[in-house]
Amino acid sequence: MTHLSDTNKNKRLVYSCLFDYPAQCNINISVTILTIFEAQQDITNAYNMQANCCITKTVDLKRYFNIIKLIEGFWPKTVKLP
Repeated sequence: MTHLSDTNKNKRLVYSCLFDYPAQCNINISVTILTIFEAQQDITNAYNMQANCCITKTVDLKRYFNIIKLIEGFWPKTVKLP
């Protein structure tokens, strides 16, 4: 299962749903964090919480949708998960 999440909506809720719940239920999901934050500490925190990928959003709408299309193709079509 792949999940793309926007941490700008509600940071704690997103992290809880993506990291606490799967661990409690013993399920595996690949997590891509899409964020407005560029601080190294925010990126480090995402990876420390087992995110598989952390991407900073762009304000350019065309580029934003290109990034989403790339993500949608990458996880289900390229990556081999357990």
